Amino acid sequence: MPDAPSILIPPVFGKGLLFGDVEQPKQGIFEVSELQQLAVGTLITFNDGRKYRYCKNGAVIQVKGLMTSQGAQDSKLVAEAQSTSGTAVEIGDIEIVVDVTTATSLAENDLVNGTVIVESGTAIGDGYPIIASKLDVSDDTLLRLRLRYPIRQAWSASTVITIRKSPYFDTVVFPTTAEGKAAGQCQLAVPIDYFYWGQTGGSTAFLIDNSDTLVKGEPAGAPGSAGAAGEIGNVANDGTDQIWGVTEYGIAGDNVGLVYLTID
Repeated sequence: MPDAPSILIPPVFGKGLLFGDVEQPKQGIFEVSELQQLAVGTLITFNDGRKYRYCKNGAVIQVKGLMTSQGAQDSKLVAEAQSTSGTAVEIGDIEIVVDVTTATSLAENDLVNGTVIVESGTAIGDGYPIIASKLDVSDDTLLRLRLRYPIRQAWSASTVITIRKSPYFDTVVFPTTAEGKAAGQCQLAVPIDYFYWGQTGGSTAFLIDNSDTLVKGEPAGAPGSAGAAGEIGNVANDGTDQIWGVTEYGIAGDNVGLVYLTID
């Protein structure tokens, strides 16, 4: 009598995550949290190609299925000359004080996982991840930063720096006119100031902008003339629009198409 048929089961190699045989991270991919569970910007990859970034939402509720964007860069933190306080920044320093334009709206640790970038002098091009930030209690033009790595090259008093907030901190719905990079597509509604995972890679369903028709195999991303914030559309692939991915199933606007995201 022949053997009974059986179902073939492929070899099991964990669940596609690097930190153990688990299905989901500490905060699940399809969960939101009022409390921060992981470092903002953390990237997680599954073995089917899906990728997600850990984000903190900004001041508006996010809508499921729409793309988010980094918040607008704060003009108080761009191209600042370090000449007012005269505080020296020396090799080996890991906590520094830098000059900023009046910044009373900058909350403590708003700049965690951001970066200090040096734009002038002998240290030009140096970048330092930030692990803590706080304005001086008596002078909100003095910003204290704790860095992940010590200063590699000293700064002069006239050094110009820019402080870049993490693109995954205080995200907004992707505007009709791009102001920054795409942070990730929401997988569910996200309350104000909650933490969530934004999808940046792999297949996902996307609401198509009403002015566009996606075509299978062609690039898709921020529409050249968007009718609604956060929706996806055609891109010219000529450098004028952000490309978010490749169309897997195309259809006319105001419908849902399938897109393979390539942000990460």
